Amino acid sequence: MSNWKKALIWLVVIAGILYLYFGNLNKGTKTIICIWAGVSFILWLIHHEIRALELDKMCQSIDRRFRCIEHRIGLVDDTDEKMIIAKPVAYKMHLGLLPHWEKILEKLAEQNEQKPDDFIEEILNDKELGIEKGEGLSWKDFWFDIYQDEFSGMQQVWSHQYKTLVDGWVIKGRLFEPWPMLSRAVPKKYTYNYVRQPLTLTPYSAWFEQFYSENDVIKGRTATPYTDTPYNDVFKDGKIAEIPYFDIIKLLLELGKILTPHCYAIRKFPKELQQNLEKSNIRYDNEPYSFQNYGTEFDFSKDEDSDTNEIGWNNEQWFKDKGIKLYEKTVDSHVFHTPYYSVSISLEIFEPPRQPVFQA
Repeated sequence: MSNWKKALIWLVVIAGILYLYFGNLNKGTKTIICIWAGVSFILWLIHHEIRALELDKMCQSIDRRFRCIEHRIGLVDDTDEKMIIAKPVAYKMHLGLLPHWEKILEKLAEQNEQKPDDFIEEILNDKELGIEKGEGLSWKDFWFDIYQDEFSGMQQVWSHQYKTLVDGWVIKGRLFEPWPMLSRAVPKKYTYNYVRQPLTLTPYSAWFEQFYSENDVIKGRTATPYTDTPYNDVFKDGKIAEIPYFDIIKLLLELGKILTPHCYAIRKFPKELQQNLEKSNIRYDNEPYSFQNYGTEFDFSKDEDSDTNEIGWNNEQWFKDKGIKLYEKTVDSHVFHTPYYSVSISLEIFEPPRQPVFQA
């Protein structure tokens, strides 16, 4: 109710009181007027309260709806870790696919019972193969910048190799190119060597294509892998590495959302993820090219220049429930090394939660 309406009502009330007091009315009339005024006032109060309750209920309903929408699009400054983790964000991921070429070629040379240097030199100088130096995948690393918007689902992938946007972060090709397609054009010593097979690299796996019966391919039949391996299978079924990539990304995003803008080295992973890492013989580190130390039990946490103290947040309930422990060491990337292949991951959240759950 506007102020002028309130002032008008009060003027009418005051005028009525003065009229009753000074007016020439008998006692019975004054009594009836007072009772009518009192009942009217009480009815007005009741109506006002009912109206106020209805408005309050409607506002609460609207408020709940807006909060639901705001939670969904991440506009609410809640400090509950579950809500912050569920909040969709936009982020950039710098992804590196890093084959350990020296060790891979060493294994391929082993298939031909040669030393790696002799094996590579022989391939490059073989005129029958016609290999062009610098072509193929060998001795190359592959980096991508992935821009992801969780709310809209839109994703853009930039390839550092091709200097353009690409459909995904999968690399496929042969180690040396161009390689003759049919075995009849390939010296027999390479017939059952993985060096002639296409290699596929992804963040979650790396593998050589299996060997198929040449007769099946020529006659147009469905090609099937060899069941009785007629060669020294240095990589079981062509598999080089398997990495629980999607579980890793889920964990890193959760940590990024609640600890942004900082990124810390991980001392202990959740139990199930830790078991998967151990099962796949994966070593965690923070340096993309430290795979040269693989197998030497190198531990970055023993580096005298690193801050190896556990971070205070490890005592928070969320960390205990997840089974996660962090070091105080801030890092630029998280790297997962297998004996023959590494994947480097660096996350940058563009729109971090406005009030991080845990603050330094």
